[in-house]
Amino acid sequence: FRQAAGVLRRSAGDSAPATRLALFNLAYTLHAAGKHDEARPAMSEWEQLSRTYPRRLDATYAAQLSSLAQFISISAKGDSAQLARALRVATEGLEIQQALVGPRHHDAAAATGTVATVQYRMGRTADAERTYREAIDIQRELYPLGNEELAASLMTLARIMGEAGRAKEAV
Repeated sequence: FRQAAGVLRRSAGDSAPATRLALFNLAYTLHAAGKHDEARPAMSEWEQLSRTYPRRLDATYAAQLSSLAQFISISAKGDSAQLARALRVATEGLEIQQALVGPRHHDAAAATGTVATVQYRMGRTADAERTYREAIDIQRELYPLGNEELAASLMTLARIMGEAGRAKEAV
């Protein structure tokens, strides 16, 4: 991704969607590999370039905002200002997804789950539970027989309930 980003910068420029995507993929891959300190500058650069790009309803951008929110909330380490920023970014991603596909779509459900995750990391357990339940309702509607996303959401909700002292309900 580093090489691709360099080539794209030289050939297409910083404002090209492909350049931004390469930077995002670099940051995401570094983050996934546990190289958070290396990922941070690339993610910041992606965010800066994306913020200067003309606003539009874009599914890729919305998904990237959800990933950015996850990255910020993981990196925040309890910093309330960074967690609040993560929630703003996650909410923006959700709003774009809902505008593109409506509120009852799997992409909207995933973005709703991201908002819930950030709320949970902020210590807003009741909000996170309510928001996870919204995501689960959408997933159950879309996948009556269930799928891996629904199972993951149910397990996360159960963990939150258990940590909130409601282990019997969580089981």
